[in-house]
Amino acid sequence: MDAHKAVPVTKHTLSMYFLCAIETELLSNKSYMTGKSQSKSRSSKRNRNGEEGNMETVYEFTLPKGYMDNVGELHRRGKMRLATAGDEISATRDPRVLQNPSYLTIVILSRVITEIEGVDAITATLIEKLFTADLAYLQDMYQRINDIEPPTLTAVCPDCGRSFEVPLNFTGEG
Repeated sequence: MDAHKAVPVTKHTLSMYFLCAIETELLSNKSYMTGKSQSKSRSSKRNRNGEEGNMETVYEFTLPKGYMDNVGELHRRGKMRLATAGDEISATRDPRVLQNPSYLTIVILSRVITEIEGVDAITATLIEKLFTADLAYLQDMYQRINDIEPPTLTAVCPDCGRSFEVPLNFTGEG
């Protein structure tokens, strides 16, 4: 089926898709910088065809609570880069993860967080010392920036003719 061809849907599925579209839009606009737009670093390279493509690779964040260092100073702003396959593979081989699989999140975050302002080095020990709200925030951010966007199909409302995107589900589940 042509991915750009508009497909009519029924009124029942239309309302479901509009709710999904609104929810997706709200979630995609969730700011990781406490109400400000998220800053992104872009990498610009040319592909084989000579076309230039930009890809976001580093994302700035502001922790909800902040990391409290040994002298009581609070550090909230930082940067996280996209994960590589190597990050995830090497983390699974880490002795701490082999001993306790729950530690995988800590090791991976220590690899992909490139900076927390005012902190010399990002280590697994530092990630362990984060407040649970900050850890949950960073886990959510990691998932969002590293997940692929699901494929969509353009659909058209049969009543008003308005076009909208419908997520494609290749698995047939839910």
